[in-house]
Amino acid sequence: MCPYNTEMRDIVRKNFTDTHNYRRSQLALGKVPNKNNHYLREASDMIKLEWDCWLERNATEYVRTCPYKESDETERSGIGELHARVPVEGDFKAGALAAVKRWWSIARKVSVDKCIGDDAKFGKELIGGEIKSFTQVRNYDNFVGNNYLIVVCTVA
Repeated sequence: MCPYNTEMRDIVRKNFTDTHNYRRSQLALGKVPNKNNHYLREASDMIKLEWDCWLERNATEYVRTCPYKESDETERSGIGELHARVPVEGDFKAGALAAVKRWWSIARKVSVDKCIGDDAKFGKELIGGEIKSFTQVRNYDNFVGNNYLIVVCTVA
């Protein structure tokens, strides 16, 4: 799939995209509950994500440092980023699944009135808030766009 990068296998790439797309489809169907057991509204234009080798190359360069935080936004203009450090020993497929679950779990941790609400609208006033990781996997009026950067570092 991405022949220049031998550090990640196609099975891991597929696991990332399949796991994200499954969760996105659940959101599109209105099947993602939040803390109040309300369901987020169905999506009207949820696109299927596809793996991007250019984004992978950029993420791989950053992840080699095994960072503790997201990269600086000025270094990835126009690209959203999901960052997770997951303690999975040597199993990148399990690490991918753990990271995606962590990113999506935030929807169940917030109240309707506190953050994104039943309609899953994201406004610029929420930038940097606790819902940030969840919103990086959706498109919001050109705020995030279709680009996203997956950064995963698995450690023992």
